[in-house]
Parts: sequence; C-alpha cells; structure tokens
Amino acid sequence: MLLLLLACSPETTTPELRQAPQDTAVSSCRPSSEDRVHTVVVGQPFATPNNTWRSYALEGETLTETGSFTMGEGTFGRVVWTPDGRVGAVAQDDGTVGIFAADQGQVTTIDPAFQDGFYASALTMDPDGETLWIVDGNWANNGGGLYRVSLDCESGQPGAVEKVRESKLASALLLGERTVLVAHEVDDQVGSSAYELASPQGEVLQGLPLFEHADYSISDAILTPNGRIWAADYSVFSGGPHSVAVLNADLSLQDRVPVVDPVALVAHPSDGRVLALSAYQGDELLQISSELEVESLQASPLPWAAAGLQSGPDAGLVIVSENEAMVLLRWTPTGVEELQSVALSGDALPGAVGVSP
Repeated sequence: MLLLLLACSPETTTPELRQAPQDTAVSSCRPSSEDRVHTVVVGQPFATPNNTWRSYALEGETLTETGSFTMGEGTFGRVVWTPDGRVGAVAQDDGTVGIFAADQGQVTTIDPAFQDGFYASALTMDPDGETLWIVDGNWANNGGGLYRVSLDCESGQPGAVEKVRESKLASALLLGERTVLVAHEVDDQVGSSAYELASPQGEVLQGLPLFEHADYSISDAILTPNGRIWAADYSVFSGGPHSVAVLNADLSLQDRVPVVDPVALVAHPSDGRVLALSAYQGDELLQISSELEVESLQASPLPWAAAGLQSGPDAGLVIVSENEAMVLLRWTPTGVEELQSVALSGDALPGAVGVSP
C-alpha cells in the first residue's frame, strides 16, 4: 500500500540523469566512532505537531530521554548514520530528507526537510560517510530511481544531487560485498524483484528472485553480517500470506518464510538470527533462525520500527518502538531479553527510529 501511494505522489523536477564516477575512495572524514554514548531518535508522527522527534542517550544498558527536535513527519523506516554517528538522516512522509547532528544523545537539526528533485522513500549511507544514497520509490516516468547527494565533512549540510539511475517502485539499496537494489524494474531490466549491481551507479549484473508475485510491497530489507539479504513483504494484494524472503550470500534463494504483517527486521551481530516485528494482526516479536525456523519471543503491542547495534561493546542491543513506548532489548543465546521500557513523552505513537553506531 505504501508503494502504491508513493507511485501516485506529486510530480517532481528530476535532475538530469547522468553516469556518476564508478570509483569511490573511502574517506577518512568520518571514521568509526569511539564514543560509546549512542544517540537514539524516534519520530512522533501522530503527535501534535506531527513533526516532533524525540532524542535519547543510550549509555550501557540505560536509555534516557534528552529532549526533542523538529524535522518532518516520519512514520516509517529507519534512520541512517555516518560511521562516526555524528550525522543522521531519514526519509520522511512527504518525500523530503530530514538531516540532523547528534552528540551523545543531544540533537541539532541540520536540514528539517531537504528536497531537490526526488521523492525519498528510503536512504542508505555510504561507508565513506560523505555520500547519501536516496531511493525514490516512484515509477521511472515520475522521478523513480536512485539519487546521490554529498554531505559536507564538517557541517553535514547536503550538497548537489545527482540522479544516477532510473527504477520503478524501488524500496531499498543494500551495500556490502555485493550491491543490491530492491525494485520492480531497474533501468531497462524487468521481471525480477531485486537486482545485483556492479555498484550503485554501475551496470545491472543480474535479476534476483526475492518474490514470485508482482504485487509484493517491501516494508523492510536488510543485509546481515553473514552476507544474506532478508526482505519483508506485507502486500495486501499478493493473494497469499505475507512472508520474509531470504537470499544466501551467493544471492541464490534460501526460502520464503510466512510471517504475519512483518514491518521491520533486525539482524543479530554474528550468528545469523533475525528479529522480525509482526504488527497489526500479529503484535509480537519473532525470532527467525539461520535455518529459517520461526519462534515467537514475546508479545509486543503494535511494534512499528526497530534498529540495532551491530559492532562494538554494545553490539546486540536493539531498540523497538511500540505502542507509546521505546523498548530496549539485548540479544541472548536463545532469544532476546527486555532491559528497559521508556514511555514516550506526549503519549503519542512512535514512528521511524534509529540508533547511532
């Protein structure tokens, strides 16, 4: 349903499509952070006003609210961060990108609603920390495609926007040992639900078999530390049960697992397990093993979004936003344990969420 809405979004002025340089040097501008006080942010799109965001400091296993800041309305998705955790960005409901600076739980807005010819559906931060990839989930003739914008090393301010390729109903760009764009079509390639690319702006190498039906609607897609790709389909038009599809590291299909209303996925830092949020009719947290066995871990009232730490001494901590609360979890050998639940100020339902590395 979300993708259909995006496909009908207002037309935008599309920057000229041009081939970007293929070689991107890894920058030392934003090295990985040694600061172990993490910043957590969550949108409150159902509050008044609906452009309110809450900030928290996560130190050890304690989550403490630090204040609020203003950007745009952020209902869905996940915040992305530079490697040092000092700049975050999120795709907002009106297609703009909210950009902010973070320091040990304190947040300052850089640009509350950056927009330049795209309608942002999802974001991916490049490992260089100076490049933000913007996925526009529209049809190609209405601006759909992949855009690149530079971030200033000192200020985090966005620079010029480049459209590097066209796509139809794209929902995620995954960067790792392989580059994958989840989309119905990429350039002139059709017939698959995801595509391996030589690079974000490089040639299409092959189509990938995430889903067999054409009416899939991706709520979340992640790349796990062991190189597998997981994508959650919550389409109301598929004619079958919702599912999570998993591709092996060689991009062959492992299988598709039935999951009721999967809205978000979080990977374990090392052992191949994934936490799936089952919302609406599910209202529970599910553990999916590397062998794709599904286990219910605990009830969760309207789980909406989640983010986890993948490296460092705090690896294994997970933030889940659910009905009027932020829940802090930690992975255990058999599931997850709840460490803390923090009621949201204003008693409003949460939206998009993120935790800095």
